[in-house]
Amino acid sequence: MTRPERRGVLIAISDCAPLDDATLDANDPQYLKPHLYATIESIEQHSPVELVAIGIGHEVTRYYRRAVMLANSDTLCEAIVGQLLELFEQPGARRRAAPRPGARR
Repeated sequence: MTRPERRGVLIAISDCAPLDDATLDANDPQYLKPHLYATIESIEQHSPVELVAIGIGHEVTRYYRRAVMLANSDTLCEAIVGQLLELFEQPGARRRAAPRPGARR
């Protein structure tokens, strides 16, 4: 969010539900899922960053407001390009504030 670009886009690519053995060993088994929901909500509701998710063999639409699911990774490149095209063709898409004076583009 500190970058000078006028627009921020974050693409999350996931192949499964949130899971990390080290985090599970150090925390409650239900730690990751609520943390994922809170992080997504924070970005989608309170951030100028536009969030897109692509699930590979995993349904991510229950987590992310803007998401697609792919059967496998064979069409990942096409899905990324397709999602970016949708974002940039959207009328009234969220824009970031104008860059700070003297900021590089």
